[in-house]
Amino acid sequence: MIGKSISQKIFFWSTVLLILFGVLGQILSEMMGYSLQLTNYLICMLLVIFAGYSVFWLTKFLRKKQEKILQWLIKTAGIILLIWTILMTVICSWYQIEEVGDIIYYGNGWYLSITEQTEEVKYLISKCHFIGKGDTYYNYPDEMALTSESSEYEQDEKVSAAVQERDKAEAVFGNFRMDLLLPVLSYQYGLWMNYLYVFIVLAWSIGAVGTFFNIQGRIKRFFYIICGIEVLFILGSVAAGSFGMIPFIVSHPFATDWLFNLVCLSPQLGIMFGVLEKETE
Repeated sequence: MIGKSISQKIFFWSTVLLILFGVLGQILSEMMGYSLQLTNYLICMLLVIFAGYSVFWLTKFLRKKQEKILQWLIKTAGIILLIWTILMTVICSWYQIEEVGDIIYYGNGWYLSITEQTEEVKYLISKCHFIGKGDTYYNYPDEMALTSESSEYEQDEKVSAAVQERDKAEAVFGNFRMDLLLPVLSYQYGLWMNYLYVFIVLAWSIGAVGTFFNIQGRIKRFFYIICGIEVLFILGSVAAGSFGMIPFIVSHPFATDWLFNLVCLSPQLGIMFGVLEKETE
């Protein structure tokens, strides 16, 4: 009984921490001043949380009803969601194996180059400190890239290199409020961001696995484990990608990609907590 209570508490509070970490990441991104969208993010987050809670409530409510029509609705909705969850897991896994998205093209019309996302993330992380902003990322000063008045066909070699550096950084890290959230924040504020996220993911994994062994019933276990695999895939992929181990294929959980959260994270968490409701009563 004690072990059961502890695993469920870890599972619950680590999920809460994932949401709070996503909000913290957006607040810190807002403080950087590059793209101000915190208000829209918070509005979308309320929608994501409401959707997850709605799925949780429906799962809890419908499980207690014995009417045939409701049982049919339960099975139909459950099958649709499970097929969707399995499909997204398979597609994202295939993208990860094929390293889709690792090669990034950049240029502004007068040249075209490619780079690897993972290599750029590794390079950025190598510049980071545990606390505080990392060492200089660019090899050429800002003035050289931003103050040239000559046309880009007439720029000298160093100016061209400076411009290309910034074009590459924009192409790789421009979407930092979603996929590249962790490495950019780690560079700006310190590697403690990466390690804090990894700690939360480990805690969530331990809590989720421990809770699974306390679930009674094949159907509930089946729903729980299918949804749990997808959520764990998302969390683990982002953790590995934040250190440049693998390309970023899925968005950071509870970042500004609200549609991804709405269809690939929130309902799955709602079901996982919904099938647990009777266990915790």
